[in-house]
Amino acid sequence: MLAVDDRIQDCIGKGFSCDPAALWQELLSPVLEQARSSRHPVTVDAAQRARWPWPVAAGLAVAVDAEQVAVLMVGSPLGADAYDDEDMRFLHTLGVLLQVSLRFALAGVREELLSAQLVRRNEELDRQILHLRTQRELAVELGQGRSLEETASRAVPIVLGGFAYTKGVLVLVDRQRDWVLAESRGTVFRPDKRAADALLFACLSRCATKQVPPLHVEEISLEDSPEMGLDFTPRRGFFFQVREGLFGGFVLGDPLQEAVAHHDSSLLACMQQLVLHLHGADAFATIVALNRDLEERNLRLEQMVEELTAAQSRITKLEQRVRHVLGALEDKAW
Repeated sequence: MLAVDDRIQDCIGKGFSCDPAALWQELLSPVLEQARSSRHPVTVDAAQRARWPWPVAAGLAVAVDAEQVAVLMVGSPLGADAYDDEDMRFLHTLGVLLQVSLRFALAGVREELLSAQLVRRNEELDRQILHLRTQRELAVELGQGRSLEETASRAVPIVLGGFAYTKGVLVLVDRQRDWVLAESRGTVFRPDKRAADALLFACLSRCATKQVPPLHVEEISLEDSPEMGLDFTPRRGFFFQVREGLFGGFVLGDPLQEAVAHHDSSLLACMQQLVLHLHGADAFATIVALNRDLEERNLRLEQMVEELTAAQSRITKLEQRVRHVLGALEDKAW
């Protein structure tokens, strides 16, 4: 038997039915206490063996570690009623071998557990390193974008590839300018204004905060989500607002590995970085539009100045002609 604390964890019997439930705690506890207090195998005395529900002729207990104790019980020998001293010494030697073997096996199990933990930790560290590289690549790629279309087209494949998602859709809706931008990978999604609003409202319905401020990203779970008009089942999503009136949603499908779906906040950090770059691209587009408008206004002002200059020249010539005519009339009248 292998006991942990005062509870039997494993019991193997030969020649009779081994039922751990037949051992009461008051029968097992004294043997376990004796074994834990000794560094060597402890022989179970006759008084204790007589109370056990099984026919026990000899027994000993060995401590495997601070919590586990192994108990070895044997019945009567063939052709005799009891074991002699030589047999008991041999049984004690078997107890020593049992203790060494169990400790060696326990050490092997612990080594395997430690190895498995190290493997999982290394995998987690590799995944974190990959996610950090993804953030760096995202920053480098998005830093080269100068428009919302270019930023979205660069961001979607990097996020899907870095976090091992098969399908994803990024949708932007500008309510002030009344336009829709959609970028997808692994699927085809070209929505109109109504379909884009339906997707954003489905994401907004899962947000804990219904009033999402600008530059804020709300992570949502899309399990059992309403219909979004997609040809895949959405699993995870993000809802955000780039600026006042410019809303966006990023919907992800199934990951390549189930364990990847429960990674750390690296994906959320990438989404926040994406929103900042989208805000920068939108601001850059606004600045470009203002510069273009200023250039057009400057051209119109230059044209107006040229026209006014030409008009002033014509007015000056007309005034000279009027003076000549008036002078001729005065001379004629005189």
